[in-house]
This record gives sequence, structure tokens and C-alpha cells, in this order.
Amino acid sequence: MNELLTRILDVQGGMDRWNRYEKIEAAIVSGGGFFALKGVVQDSNPRRMTVWLHEERSSVLPYGAPASLVGFFHGTFQPHLDQMQHAPINNPARHRL
Repeated sequence: MNELLTRILDVQGGMDRWNRYEKIEAAIVSGGGFFALKGVVQDSNPRRMTVWLHEERSSVLPYGAPASLVGFFHGTFQPHLDQMQHAPINNPARHRL
């Protein structure tokens, strides 16, 4: 591992501490033109942003409808997933970025 990265991780508790966490969640209020470009009405309601630390995966809930989310899973953008289908789905019809 790179010396600088090792020093940074050590100051924050080391790899053992990093590996204890699976994901980070935060309440966000988004703005700008991104949602409008996607055809989603922009509002000032808080959303939940989740980012997984050990895999290429993130999501924003709600997105569009109250029970829908948008996700980025393993290099694939998946808009308007049902909240119950939060896990990645093997579907060749998904859009690749």
C-alpha cells in the first residue's frame, strides 16, 4: 500500500477500523439541474444517500416516487428501482455508463 495512504488510514484507526464498516448513509438536499435532466421534479425534501465502502455501489432514496430509488451498482446506472429491489439485479437490459 502507498505510504501516504497507510499514514492516513493509521491516523483514522487503521484497516481494521475501516473494514468494520459496510456503508455510509447521509441525509442530503440536492439542487442544480441533474434531477431536471432526468425528468424528476426537484424539491427541497431531504433524500437518503447511501454509499457502500467495499464495492462499487450507491443509491439515492426517494428518487421520483416516494418508494423508488436510483442506484449505481457495479458500473451500471439503474434508475427508478423499487425500494424492495435495492440489491443489484442481473439484467442485461440495464444501461451501462
